[in-house]
Amino acid sequence: MIKVNGVFVNEFGISDYWRMFRARGIKLSISYFFQNHLFDIVNRTDTHTWLTKESYSDRPENFDQATFYMSSWTSEIKYCHRWVKSCLGNKFSQFNFLDVGSGKGKVVILWSQLSKRDSIIISGVEYSKELNDIAKKNVSFFSFGENLSVRLENTDILKFNFNSLGKKIIIYMFNPFAEELMANFLNLLSEYQIILIYNNPVHSKVVSKHGFVEVHQKMGFHQNCQTKIYFNFKLEDLE
Repeated sequence: MIKVNGVFVNEFGISDYWRMFRARGIKLSISYFFQNHLFDIVNRTDTHTWLTKESYSDRPENFDQATFYMSSWTSEIKYCHRWVKSCLGNKFSQFNFLDVGSGKGKVVILWSQLSKRDSIIISGVEYSKELNDIAKKNVSFFSFGENLSVRLENTDILKFNFNSLGKKIIIYMFNPFAEELMANFLNLLSEYQIILIYNNPVHSKVVSKHGFVEVHQKMGFHQNCQTKIYFNFKLEDLE
């Protein structure tokens, strides 16, 4: 255990790295440190340790359809932000941002840091109050400037008010739930212009069946550094 911002939390230790090394090799062990663990060391946050579903103290709605908590890799978030901003150019600020299954808040924090000059809303929605409370604590130690509105909401994604983000939304998700819930979630997006960033795209076939066109993919050695980006509109249709 280590103490982060006055609270004792679990830390990925030497024994965990040894188990990872034996199971998956040195490359993943090194990547895990630089992509997850180092973020918390530098920022004194609590995001890198994953939680199996058995570890949750709460059992929110649609719990059986959700996956366990694991944070996105730092370089993957930065890459996606850079690619989308390059693609949209001066239209980037037309899109508010939503992290679906925002967990402990890492994606929200990094996207906010990278978007300081843009007057946009950056939101995270998380069904576990336990994780959302950790995210709020993590976010509270950062200053993102006056342009941004940063929000963290504890609710089921099927009950989220997408209209609060306008009609143009960049949605990020790290394999947050199973196929059935994914389909139900995508059904809610038809009236919006959506850029969907899907890290660890396990159910990519479901996305394609709901009117989304894959416009970019980044494939890496591990599922955590594999991402597909989809649009459900044509870029030239943006005003």
